[in-house]
Amino acid sequence: MAILEWCKVFGSRSEPTHWSAVVEDPDSFRAALLADLALTRDAWDKYWEEMKNYRDLALAHHTLDPRVTSYPKLDVALRATCFHYKFLVEAIRHVPTNPVYFLPKELDSYYQRLLAHAEQVATAHTRHRVELKTELNREPNHALQATCEDVGLERKRCECPLLGAMTDGSGHK
Repeated sequence: MAILEWCKVFGSRSEPTHWSAVVEDPDSFRAALLADLALTRDAWDKYWEEMKNYRDLALAHHTLDPRVTSYPKLDVALRATCFHYKFLVEAIRHVPTNPVYFLPKELDSYYQRLLAHAEQVATAHTRHRVELKTELNREPNHALQATCEDVGLERKRCECPLLGAMTDGSGHK
């Protein structure tokens, strides 16, 4: 999905969502993007081709093409997306009819916070699954109630890995 969505913005210029459709000066945007990514135009073109080919051969058209032997690395795609996001947020921040006050200023730091939270939840889920299995082996009618607080999550409300519902951090809905 990430590659499909990335290609909507950075893939073909014929896409209505391509970045060049929303910037006033495509040459300046491209130069700033390449500088931010520390890539030459040739390196970008090679990466773009890899992403586009993977999308065309393995995702969008579901071919079993033997040329698809690996997945593209997404580090450049993520950094390009963060750059584009920051550009868009800054471009609309001054427009009174577009309240972006609730959006994060930078996607990268927001992504890092969500990734850390997801890792904590995944760790809690794994740990609690082992505990649950052990407890169910001892008492089959007893279910453990895992909470986000158990793993030291700072959020007051979050998705609990075992309860599967929004909780207040104490295990209570």
